[in-house]
Amino acid sequence: MKVTRAINSPIDIQLADIPVSPFINNYSLSFDGIDDFVQTSASTSGDITLAGWVDCNGTYTAWQVYFPLSIRVSNTGVPNETLGRLYKQGANLWVGLQMYDQNGANFSTYTAQGVLLEGAGWTHLCWTFDNTTKQIYLYINGVAQTWTSYSGTITTPYLTNPARLYNSPLFMGAYNNAGSWPFNGNVDEVCLFDRIVTPTEIVTLSTAPTVDLTSLNPVTWYRNGDNGVYKSPQWLIPNNENKDKVSNYSMAFDGIDDRVQLSSDFVASGEFTLSFWMKPVAVTGNGNIFPIGTFPDNQNHVRLDQIGVIYLKVQAVLCLFNEGVVGGGANNLVLDVWQHMTFIRDSSNVITCYRNGSTFGGTATNSGTLTLNSFGRVIANTFGFGGGLDGIAFWNSDQTSNLATIYNSGTPTTLPSGAVAHYKMGEDATFSGGVWTVPDSVGSNDGTSVNMTIEDRVGNAPNSTSNAVSLNMDEVDRATDVPT
Repeated sequence: MKVTRAINSPIDIQLADIPVSPFINNYSLSFDGIDDFVQTSASTSGDITLAGWVDCNGTYTAWQVYFPLSIRVSNTGVPNETLGRLYKQGANLWVGLQMYDQNGANFSTYTAQGVLLEGAGWTHLCWTFDNTTKQIYLYINGVAQTWTSYSGTITTPYLTNPARLYNSPLFMGAYNNAGSWPFNGNVDEVCLFDRIVTPTEIVTLSTAPTVDLTSLNPVTWYRNGDNGVYKSPQWLIPNNENKDKVSNYSMAFDGIDDRVQLSSDFVASGEFTLSFWMKPVAVTGNGNIFPIGTFPDNQNHVRLDQIGVIYLKVQAVLCLFNEGVVGGGANNLVLDVWQHMTFIRDSSNVITCYRNGSTFGGTATNSGTLTLNSFGRVIANTFGFGGGLDGIAFWNSDQTSNLATIYNSGTPTTLPSGAVAHYKMGEDATFSGGVWTVPDSVGSNDGTSVNMTIEDRVGNAPNSTSNAVSLNMDEVDRATDVPT
């Protein structure tokens, strides 16, 4: 908001102390109603408030369901409900719910006031779900709605099951990760809360699309085009609190046949430092435990063996790091959690393993030549990795003095100089012809994916969660049509 101050003006007196909002809203995302959607990793398992701006400027077919926003509050049995549903009945597009009464009889509910005619302009929609009472409220442009149904009038739709059945992620532009019931129109300023937002706060959401929502503590807030970055062929849309972080995206490996192959080997015959972030799903099973190695042989690799045991194989010789024996298990691996791993060999050929900046399992001595060229796969399909990898870096030097900087208390940061290769994985990768190119950000030793799909770039990374990625969307899908 720009305020022009006039000398001795009464308006000047009233507005002089109103700060100019830094959140200028210039862009939204436009969905084509065919296969466009945005997949997020944001969810909440209790109370929910889901809100966003929707412009139904497309065309809609009678008796069809559409989802500009989607988060399921139940998934099986009776009832089955998803917040974010629009329904075309006759000439009107309604906000609706698919509900069930206490006897399991199906009835559909629609808002009395909430007609969203095609081309009617931007409308703010907000749903609240109380996980204790199972009540669902709807607010349109900040106003609480009275629900109507075929069988009468009810003040508040309700779910009859004693507990929430499904903890689904949030989607924009479709119902789920298959792109079902796609929406044709624009969506902007989407936010998800793990609490019931107050009516006063909902009015704020619906009247000020450029307001800073940080103080309301949303689980996630997507500013869509304003914070989005296009990395072919996807829009990367960060949770607003993550927008300035070094890494918001990683690559997920399926433990079956996924890998990223480097164009040439990393070779270290003397000092070296290997640094990477991983989110392992298991420490057993050959498909889950080899995050980095040399393809197609088995002479060099990192292998997870137990939560307290890791092997580094160098030129066919295993180096054992046993935290249970050396450290009493104090720094053991944790499954499904991002953690930082570092292997450093010094000038005396002593190799030390570190987890999250602290020693793991003692030391080993090995003077062989370390050769690495593959992420997520060693030899054949049975020797792979299941989980996330991010921020992989190599040095032909001992970086012990820089270890604290590299780990950075759990937050990826700009690396110390001297790295011979660095892979930011999902942050910088591009996808074309069914193949990911994972660039080396400090050199030219780029990686190329094998057997991986576009869904393998995911919106979480060390110290960064609830980010989003688009599917089937183009760079032109960022639109200048925004709520005002």
